[in-house]
Amino acid sequence: FRECTNVTVQDITLKDPASWNQTYDQCKNVLVEREIVDSKSYWNNDGIDINDCEDVVIRDCFIDAADDVYCFKSHSADHGCKNVLLENCVGRSSANGVKFGTVSRGFFKDFKIRNITMYDTFRSAITFAAVDGADIENIEVDGVRAYNTGNVIFLRMGRRWDKGKEPSMKNILIKNVYA
Repeated sequence: FRECTNVTVQDITLKDPASWNQTYDQCKNVLVEREIVDSKSYWNNDGIDINDCEDVVIRDCFIDAADDVYCFKSHSADHGCKNVLLENCVGRSSANGVKFGTVSRGFFKDFKIRNITMYDTFRSAITFAAVDGADIENIEVDGVRAYNTGNVIFLRMGRRWDKGKEPSMKNILIKNVYA
């Protein structure tokens, strides 16, 4: 979905995509609810990619992915992900469970992540990767269960592509984590 408004995806099963399973790009008012996703047919299979979207709710989903499960990206320095709720979701990943980045040119603001379970994540249950100048702020993570994970929480800041812009992370609260 690209530049769409009022997108609702509910009660579906997605299986064996050729690449990323589903991408929402510069959309507003997105609801993804009660999805089952089997995304392991190729090594780069993300479960869901939210790119530069605003007012997003993802809830009550189960995603099994070869790559990142719940992945938030920003491809544009002029856009970002804002007002996002991720709750009551489960994921299994050969990479990361919840990931901010790696493409991170704009911003990630005003997120609430509640009651999530990640298991068999080769890399991290939760990753913040502000490597392209992103501002990550006002993030609340409350209620994480992580089983068999490489890292529980991974934070990375850098200047990979946007050499002039310094990334930032502020007002990030992570609580009630069991790993």
